[in-house]
Amino acid sequence: MKKGILALTLLDGAMSAQAGVLEQLKEVPASKYQQGKFKLELYAHMMTVEAAGEKFGKTGFRFSKARVERNNEQLVFIMSYQGKSRKLNKTTCERISDFGATGDLAQNLTKKAWPDLADKEYAQLAAEFIVVTELVAKDNNSLKLQCS
Repeated sequence: MKKGILALTLLDGAMSAQAGVLEQLKEVPASKYQQGKFKLELYAHMMTVEAAGEKFGKTGFRFSKARVERNNEQLVFIMSYQGKSRKLNKTTCERISDFGATGDLAQNLTKKAWPDLADKEYAQLAAEFIVVTELVAKDNNSLKLQCS
């Protein structure tokens, strides 16, 4: 009986400590950058789940995944396609990039990630956020080509 009461007392103390930490976490706001980056990462994940494996026209490439990376002073949204290494070339990369209208996609993504910015801020953000098309060889994942 005494052991049961002692266990409940310890459990109650542990739960109180956890609730205190959660309350402290609620008080620390995320920055607008962190919120926007999270939205971009969520969108990349959703694209990957929804479109992975879909053929991209007659290029011989299939959509593989989307991801967000930090590169120097830029935030980069990478759309990765996988295909045969013999078809991996700059022309195909640019064709896929043009068809995907990466400029329009970048603008749409920034407006979804940070919906309350002024037009001037969106214009500045265009230089700091880019969409990149990446072709990856199916038979050799380390063979990659990027274009924007």
